[in-house]
Amino acid sequence: DVEFREGEAVVTPANTSSPSGGTKVSLTPNQIPLPKNLTAKLELRLSKLTALDKDLKPVAELSDVKADANLAVGSPITRDVSAKTGAAPLEAKAKIDNWTDAGGVIHLDSASLAKSSPKVDAMVSAKDLSVALLDAIASTAAGKPLHLKQILGESLTFAASANGDFKGGAAALDVQSAGATANAKLSLK
Repeated sequence: DVEFREGEAVVTPANTSSPSGGTKVSLTPNQIPLPKNLTAKLELRLSKLTALDKDLKPVAELSDVKADANLAVGSPITRDVSAKTGAAPLEAKAKIDNWTDAGGVIHLDSASLAKSSPKVDAMVSAKDLSVALLDAIASTAAGKPLHLKQILGESLTFAASANGDFKGGAAALDVQSAGATANAKLSLK
């Protein structure tokens, strides 16, 4: 249960049990207090992850899948993922600094964000990524076949990165395949 109240005052979580057995937390529209000892860690290891088409036939496969995520109040949130498509590596990393203050409060108001906003640093890269895997995922999401393989070819190599905070940021993308090449940079201030 969450109780919303208007106002600017800092509100600390109340450890009041509700009839459903949960904990009530009071917050303002601009602040979300979290327990100071809140931590979470996720570790996922899969030897194989297979993408199936609508007829349940394998169309692409990831192997050696490793995903780690760490969250702790007052510390950066980190997420690292790695896998292989065939022998080709796939990697993604993200880090978010300043997502809470030292006291465990998430600030959502413009003044607080201008002083100390969350800072994001993320990247994803793949070398010789199977376009069949992308086709399977995109076709499932779209609900119809997209045939990306006909446009892009058998595989693609890409690197994308983004970083920034409330004041601005930058992003870059580099994609190369037999059927397409793209290189883009974006800066926001």
